[in-house]
Amino acid sequence: MVIQFPDDRGDAVAKRLAAAGDAANHNVIEWMTAQQERTMMRRRATWCAVGGWVLMAAAGVVSCVVATVMAGVGREMLTEPYPSPNVGLASSLEVVPVLLGVTAAAIILGGILAWWGEWFPGWSRTISAIDWSSVSDAVARLIAVGCTYPEAFRLAAKVARNRHSRSWLRAAADRVEHGEPPIATASIQRGDTALLESLVEPAQHEPARHWSLAANHFLEVATRRLVLFLQSMPMISTLIAGLLVWIAIASTLGWMWRSVRVLMQDLGMS
Repeated sequence: MVIQFPDDRGDAVAKRLAAAGDAANHNVIEWMTAQQERTMMRRRATWCAVGGWVLMAAAGVVSCVVATVMAGVGREMLTEPYPSPNVGLASSLEVVPVLLGVTAAAIILGGILAWWGEWFPGWSRTISAIDWSSVSDAVARLIAVGCTYPEAFRLAAKVARNRHSRSWLRAAADRVEHGEPPIATASIQRGDTALLESLVEPAQHEPARHWSLAANHFLEVATRRLVLFLQSMPMISTLIAGLLVWIAIASTLGWMWRSVRVLMQDLGMS
């Protein structure tokens, strides 16, 4: 029995594998199972990144508000009939809220830009490995059922989530259609892309096997990166959030406490 998908359901790779006939049904099931696993990995990394970013952004906003309110109270203290002699420390009441506001804005805008540009620290490398595992698996399975390189690359590009891997696949398909090898002769790549090219470049014989090895390798890399990211991101975001709140409290309440203490000492001596 051939597995069929409605026009509005299923991905392009699964549909093409299903069209290969009954012999490819196990291929479709394995592909969809692997995609579900990679989707869950992607979701875990994404929610962890969003949670850490929201925590830091919220802490930045709260610390800015706290510092601003405390700075207002401190300025009122300076206008009292008996102001604190430590007026030199009053500059912190003006500077700290501004610095914390700039920090909060940088965290919010930086997170948005990093998310849009796909270079969010830790998350982007994890997602890149997951995506290369997905497209490598797709190319391996498509070639195994008789697809040409251009067709396999273009179908794999349709399921790619990362803009860089998607553009690489489309460029590789164009090169093959123009009679060139899939990998550019003078290719200068970095990171996961360079690793992929080194893994599949010698794939003159049994190309499906080489792409399958690349898929398994990137899945292992993605798993290690995901574990590291899930363990480090909550700790780093909590430390940064706590540091921002501590700065807001220490630089405002701390200044007022020192001023009150000096004022009490002066009154005691009089």
